[in-house]
Amino acid sequence: MRRCSNNIIKILWVVLFLQYLYIFIFLLNHYFAWMHRESFVTHEWILSNGKTWQWEDFARALNIDVLEASAVRLSRPLSDLLEIVDTKFRATLWDHIPPHPSLSLFWPLSFVGIPVFLYRFFKNMGCSAAIALGGVCMYLSSVGFLGPVVMLFHPAKNLLNFMAVFSLFLGSRIYQKVLAAGPRYATQDIPYFWRDFIFLMLSIFVSFFIDETGLVLYVMIAMMFYPVLVRCRQWPQVLRAFLLLPLAYVLTIHWFLPKLHWWVRHKHIDFSEYQSYPKLSAVLTPQWWETLWTSITWYFVDHPHLNPHWEMFFYNKTLFFIHMAYLAVMGLVIWKFIAQVRKNPSSQRLREILSCVAMAIPIIVFNTLALSAPWGLWYYGSFFSLMYFMALTFALQFIWERGKFMPYVLALVIAVMTLETMAFATYRVDIFNTTVEDNIIYEYKDVFTENIGYYFQRFDVLGSLKVSECRQMYAKYKWSQAKNKPYDYEDPRVDRCNEWFRHDPAYIVKSKYLDVEL
Repeated sequence: MRRCSNNIIKILWVVLFLQYLYIFIFLLNHYFAWMHRESFVTHEWILSNGKTWQWEDFARALNIDVLEASAVRLSRPLSDLLEIVDTKFRATLWDHIPPHPSLSLFWPLSFVGIPVFLYRFFKNMGCSAAIALGGVCMYLSSVGFLGPVVMLFHPAKNLLNFMAVFSLFLGSRIYQKVLAAGPRYATQDIPYFWRDFIFLMLSIFVSFFIDETGLVLYVMIAMMFYPVLVRCRQWPQVLRAFLLLPLAYVLTIHWFLPKLHWWVRHKHIDFSEYQSYPKLSAVLTPQWWETLWTSITWYFVDHPHLNPHWEMFFYNKTLFFIHMAYLAVMGLVIWKFIAQVRKNPSSQRLREILSCVAMAIPIIVFNTLALSAPWGLWYYGSFFSLMYFMALTFALQFIWERGKFMPYVLALVIAVMTLETMAFATYRVDIFNTTVEDNIIYEYKDVFTENIGYYFQRFDVLGSLKVSECRQMYAKYKWSQAKNKPYDYEDPRVDRCNEWFRHDPAYIVKSKYLDVEL
């Protein structure tokens, strides 16, 4: 059995390797990756005092008139500061290599930090190595993970995804020790309890100032690891320390940040003017409930789901067979899961699954209250993907630990789910990319129903690679001119690509980052 498990892990390592190969060669090429149009303005302003770091950049990080597009939003100063850092990093990097539209200083956090800490989180929660690695594979293929990476925009959501996974990892370390210590543990019985607990508190507190959705992370940690807070013999001290976080946050945004903003920019901003928090009064309007339902629909539509989509066969037979395989393995998972729930209705693993499902509720409500229109998982709702695949991973572990999956069937299930999710994410990226290029006002419809014909017919893998090559050559051409670098002007592809760009106004707009950052 152990040898079989090792073979499954090797298979999943191959899946992860192919996944990364696909992401870096395909989804991050010059066809898909792009800089959001708002970044043209912010990056031009950030670089107006040069590419090197200046002391004044610390103060400029509070200029919400530019960095937050004039929104009264003092609530995420860390991500505003880090956007300046990232922009100057990119512009400095272009002195040595041709520019890429979405390359970021934070890619190591996304592509190394998130998978490592997410894997350790699943392991600390009692998942087998195969299930933990499978959960990482599935999450890294989701729109919630890939969307903020493929599109360069404000770093808030990318960083929050990392901080959420890192906080889960820190919490799981304590949780693992608490479960081993018994139902009424004492802090002195847990090695390094207060050290680990303080690190967890700091991680959550930092998340508050990366993005307002960090408030949901606080709720998530409380729901997932509540035994740490209430099973301790010294529970009043532990719970009091945890409850101090919101108080410290309110004092910071209500008093400290407005004072700092006044001192730096001589502009008074009152906490009541902040535009980045949900308006509870919206709940009383019928339009909000309609928006809530649309948001719920889109959060699940943006993941592969159980609609058969027979019409897909007429547009893309390869995707049709991938989707049919996905439906088959999902049917198997649901069948096995229900059978085990009937036999073990009070399992600890079920509580963790229900915690993930319950955590999805505040995420949906928060974003629905904060936004006037649903965005699905794209950027604003990206945090939801983490909850979705945490629940799915725990469900697979629930089945696996009772021996109800043949070992190699588990590897097949995870591989098919990853493939389907990655295929869906590719089309979702392409759809959003298209709307940005063509300046379309995007209507949030089910892309696998109303728009299926258009998007499946227009997408061409080989064609997109050719477009990417042309755009990359154009970027290198502009770079060589700006940096006085040698360039092979005799290459016949240069004239062909330059001619193509003269008739591609959409990419001329999209490639403004070249002029801004070079």
